This record gives sequence, C-alpha cells and structure tokens, in this order.
Amino acid sequence: MVQKMAEKIYTVTELTYSIKSLVESNFVSPIKLTGEVSSLSHSLSGHYYFVLKDDNAQIRIVYFKRYAQYNNNRSNYIPKNGDKVVIIGNLTVYEKDGQYQIIAKVVDYNSVGDFFKKYEETRKILEAEGFFEKSTKKELPILPRKIAVLTSPYGAAIKDFIITSRKNLAKYVIDIWPVQVQGEYALTDIVNTLKTLEDKKYWYDIVILMRGGGSLEDLAIFNEEVLARSLANVSVPTITAIGHERDTTICDLVADKSVSTPTQAAMILSQPFKDLNKTISDYINFLTRHFDLILSKNIQLFDKYMAKLESYSPVRKIEHSKEKLKWYNNSLRQTLFNKIQIRKDVEENIKMLKFKFENKYRYEHERLVALTKRLENLDPLSVLKRGYAIVKTDDKVISRVNKVNLEDELEICMYDGYINSFVTGKKMYGGSNGEDSYNKRRLYKVERGVEKIKDN
Repeated sequence: MVQKMAEKIYTVTELTYSIKSLVESNFVSPIKLTGEVSSLSHSLSGHYYFVLKDDNAQIRIVYFKRYAQYNNNRSNYIPKNGDKVVIIGNLTVYEKDGQYQIIAKVVDYNSVGDFFKKYEETRKILEAEGFFEKSTKKELPILPRKIAVLTSPYGAAIKDFIITSRKNLAKYVIDIWPVQVQGEYALTDIVNTLKTLEDKKYWYDIVILMRGGGSLEDLAIFNEEVLARSLANVSVPTITAIGHERDTTICDLVADKSVSTPTQAAMILSQPFKDLNKTISDYINFLTRHFDLILSKNIQLFDKYMAKLESYSPVRKIEHSKEKLKWYNNSLRQTLFNKIQIRKDVEENIKMLKFKFENKYRYEHERLVALTKRLENLDPLSVLKRGYAIVKTDDKVISRVNKVNLEDELEICMYDGYINSFVTGKKMYGGSNGEDSYNKRRLYKVERGVEKIKDN
C-alpha cells in the first residue's frame, strides 16, 4: 500500500533550521561533556577547531579566540591532541554544512587521553629496548635499484611518489605491495606483508610504508607496538611516509628514515639520480667542448702543414707559374684592348670634331657673306658711286628743302670729292603722284643710311 506523501515540501534551509531548533531546544545550554582532543587545528585568526571523541563517537568543537584567551589567562591551558578535557559550551547546528557542533566557552584539562596514554606507553617500551637509537638506523643506499612500497594502490600517495620519481629521472624499479592503510584489517595486513618482504629481503634495497594524510584516529594503527616491531625487524633500510605533519607516529620513530609526505620520500630517493644525471650531462658537455677544441686545433695544424707541403710541391709551383703566366697574358690582352679602344675613341672624336668644325665654318662663312652684302648695301660710298650725292650745311646732312635757306653755303659730297655752293633758289616737290612718293622714300632711305654710317 502506497503511503500518502507529505503535502509540505521543505527547502534545505527550512529543514536544517527545523533540526537546529529541535536540537537546541531539547538541550539546556550550556552543556558539559568530556572526551579526548583529536584533529586539532589553530587558524590564523586565533580560533581552535578539533574533535572531541571517546571509544565509540565524536563531535566537532569550535573554540573561538576570545574564549581561548580568557581561559588561557585563567588556567594557563592550551588544548593538545591526546588530552582528555572537560568542555562547557552550547550545542548548535551549523546550518551551512548541516552538522551539529559545540561552541566551547570553557576547555579544562582533565587527564591524559586514552589514545595519548597508550602512545606514551608504547613509545617508552620501545625506547627502552633501543628501537629509536640513531646508531641502529640503517643508511639509505644512494642509488637504490629496486624499492618495495606498502600502500593503497589507488590512493594519491603512490601517484605523487611515482610522478616525483619520474620527474627527477630516477632509475629505480617501484614494486607496489597493496595493503590496507586504515580500517579493521589494516594492522594485520601490513604486519603480514612486512613478514613476507623480510623473506624476500634480497629482492629490494629499500622498503617504504606509505599513506596519505588523515586524522589522529586514521593513523592509530601506526602507533601499534606489533607493527612497530615488524617494521624494525625488516633487514633492509625502511622509510615511513605517513602524510601527517603535525604528529609523529611510533612507526616514524622506528623507521630508519621518516618523512612527512610521499612526495618528500620520492624527492630524497630520486635526488641523487637527478644530481648524477646533471653531473653526467655536465661531464659530457665538458668532454664534448674539450674534444671539439682539440679537434679544432688539430684540424688547423693539419691545414697548416698541408698548406706548407703544397707550397713546396713542384706541381703547386708549376700551377702557380701557370696561373701567373695566365694572369700576365690576360693583363697584356686587356692593356692592348684598352689601347685599341682608346685609339678608336680618339679617331671617332677627331671625325666628330672635324664634322662639327666644317659645319660651323660653313655656317659662319655663309653668315659672313650675308652680313658683307648687307654692309655693302648700307655703305654710303656705294650709294654715291651710283650717282647720288649728300648735301650738308654746317656738317649736318640736309634731307629736306625746307631745311635750307637762300644763300646758305652747301657742301655737296660726291663719290670722288665734294663741291661748295650757295643756295640761289629752292623748289619743293608738290603733289602726291607715285613718282614723288617714290623719290621721297628713296631720299629717306639714303638719309637713314648716312646717319647709320655716321653713328658707326
């Protein structure tokens, strides 16, 4: 039969708020409880966060800075992992993650917690037997060939270890021995695997017990006496890489080398390979440069001797003489060619100058003849020779009748001399017939010609 579904639909906030109200209203605040401190962390702002636990349960505690400072002044106590304490505070539900927690106002030391008490008892027993002595620690091989790693094959720890090893060019072989690193059967699984590895001790150079980070409870098995003794009985050097920096486990104290993370373990083991690779690379580069330098010097020396040998070789001398003779021949041919070319250029220039001179002479001669004829035409003597005369008075040429007065003394210039005469009469040409105009124009031309000759 299908049950009738609730009609109200809650949001996550509404449901969480209802639970918060229900929890906080059913407990009278403040409440007082006792338990063991675990997974303690201290923020930069001064607040403390930890888990209060017993054998079967745990609850989250928030211890704000103002309460911690007040109680520290009052009782001079600061919480530590493994302490058994009494807490007074308010029970509340933190709505953002839906978890219930206690806001502690008072944290008082009660006694050493069961976990820490057991840890101290085991540590003292093993320390008394000399398990922690530095003199008993085995040295790690510088360049291990094969490593056994006890860890979960699916965790991040082994991945980080492998990635770092490859990055540093480590050449060791990594054999993963799968074991449980937490839970009910983890202790037995690790102890049995260590016994198996001891039977195969000649197979490996190093044994690593590895896991990632975890709470104090998660790391509890690594504080077990039986596991610590099994790890100490391994004949080859051992390393613990249990990823928890705040706490040191018993196995960390027993191991020949203890590191905080799997990555650090890989760094320690692979660094010599990285350094060696760099050293080898540096030597290779040095030897390469050295041999290149030697080879270069020998090649230069060889070339020098070969050049010297060739300089003394009869064949080389003959070849040199042939080259020299060829050069002289080409030089002579070029010189003769240049002289011939110069001569041709000179002849061409002479022809060109002669042509230009003849053209210039012909042009200037024709121009002189024309100017001579023109000058002859303008010469007054030529005019007088044809029967004309020039009449002057007071050294002035008379060209018009009205310029002469009666009884003026005239000088009549002719071709072969001149005549002096007095004006006894004068007559001017009248009319505008063609003959008079022609005569007047001719007389004007003669007059202009005479003036030009006089000016010259």
